[in-house]
Amino acid sequence: MNQRLLSCGVFIDLKKAFDTVDHEILLYKLNHYGFRGFVNDWFSSYLNNRTQTAQVGQHISDKAIITCGVPQGSILGPLLFLLYVNDIHKCSNKLRFYLFADDTNILYADKNVKALEITINIELQKFYVWLTANKLTLNIKKLKFLLFHPYQKQLAYQPKFACLTMSKINMFSDLESKVYIK
Repeated sequence: MNQRLLSCGVFIDLKKAFDTVDHEILLYKLNHYGFRGFVNDWFSSYLNNRTQTAQVGQHISDKAIITCGVPQGSILGPLLFLLYVNDIHKCSNKLRFYLFADDTNILYADKNVKALEITINIELQKFYVWLTANKLTLNIKKLKFLLFHPYQKQLAYQPKFACLTMSKINMFSDLESKVYIK
């Protein structure tokens, strides 16, 4: 804002983020980060062959093997998730990523609104490829775009931002809100 640029914030929520962590991908990433040999085997043992049941009233379901996800309510769950998404910033060399647990904020700034729109849309496609490769899904209902610009700099053009999903491209032309900075 001090440089009088337009800034776009993209606020991401992942669907069932902790529940959809792929064990094989996580173990590969742990190996990449140096958790090898016995330590990687320990994490594999910790994650694999876990079971769960559900209870409704007095009825308890049969045990089912959990094939993905990190244990919630554990100390390791959030840490393992953060290691899983630690490389998210590598999908774009233009966007700035800010992570807090399963919430992701993306920021980008440009002096021209059309250039901002084009760059955000191209880079969001790269982000979508990363999500797909890591078997994560956006919660489109919670996705928000926010455009920050100086109060004096009225926009002659309303940008449209695209967000890819498994079945279609969702266009967001009406920003949830505009923030004017004086």
